[in-house]
Amino acid sequence: MFPQSAMLCMVLVLCLMAGPAAGHVSQYSGTAVYTSETNLDGTGSYRGVSESVDNILGPVTCVTTGSFRPAAAGEGSCSAAESGASYFNIRSECEADSLDSPDHYYIMYPMTVACVPNSCYELDTTHNIFLARIGCMYTAPLTGTVMGEDLEGSLSGSQQGRFAAVSYDVARRVIVARTELTFAGTADIDFTLREAAPASDANIEVPAEGATMNGIGLISGWSCLGGDLEAEFSDADGVLSTVALPHGVPRGDTESVCGDTNNGFSTTMNWSLLGPGPKTMRLIQNGEVQGEPRNFTVVAFDEEFIRSASGMCTVRDFPTSGDSVTLMWNEPQQSFVVTDIN
Repeated sequence: MFPQSAMLCMVLVLCLMAGPAAGHVSQYSGTAVYTSETNLDGTGSYRGVSESVDNILGPVTCVTTGSFRPAAAGEGSCSAAESGASYFNIRSECEADSLDSPDHYYIMYPMTVACVPNSCYELDTTHNIFLARIGCMYTAPLTGTVMGEDLEGSLSGSQQGRFAAVSYDVARRVIVARTELTFAGTADIDFTLREAAPASDANIEVPAEGATMNGIGLISGWSCLGGDLEAEFSDADGVLSTVALPHGVPRGDTESVCGDTNNGFSTTMNWSLLGPGPKTMRLIQNGEVQGEPRNFTVVAFDEEFIRSASGMCTVRDFPTSGDSVTLMWNEPQQSFVVTDIN
């Protein structure tokens, strides 16, 4: 019995369509590095992980799971010199970083045979098992069904593997192998790729999306662009007001995006001036909308600024059971603030 411990991982390299958002693929080829674990505890369980980069999806990671068994004599298409054959009933789940939501697609391999020459194996006398010899090569057919939100179809071809590292984990009774793979073949795959959103030149940090605002607080964020910057506030009836935003505050965390650091903006805002209810804020710079808008809700009193009022309360069991905080009305901030923590 020759346990074969570096089998398939399939990472598509879609060769025909380099730019369109949709199309059809009829060929594939590529390379990958694959790390696998073959369990010798009698369960026949199998798991592998591959890392690759293709010319459409960019970085791709595949995780392959399933089971294996030694092939019977004469089973499959392996020659007599390749009697170290194994059958794998496995499924690969792949994720491409370039897709918007992380999008998973599945590559099904119902019963795939790997033909490994007998000469690839040598006896590990310490553990009395046969392990693949480093540098040895094998071939395997590659057939499967691709299913996912963005990819659908079938593929057929072959792959060649080269054992780069092989070891036996005694405690877990698992053969661990790292294999270098090359593969090629024909495909019948339709795909639709969502274009990634371009990197934004501006960002509203406060108010955050879905936030509730009240009293007097901050508007803040950053913009890579120069020129006059304004916050435009609106509700269902239209634009309510615009507020000039002082711009150019040092923000070291924006250098990687903007190429410099003087990109921050911040100013105070009496949220009650907008009135209660759902609102939207947009950044307007040089007459154009920048970044993504923010939708938020204002909670406001009838008066825009409350004067000569006072109030205090205690919130018990906050932030944890047995604790308490004291809140007191703060006129300059037009809201309650924490004045004591017990």
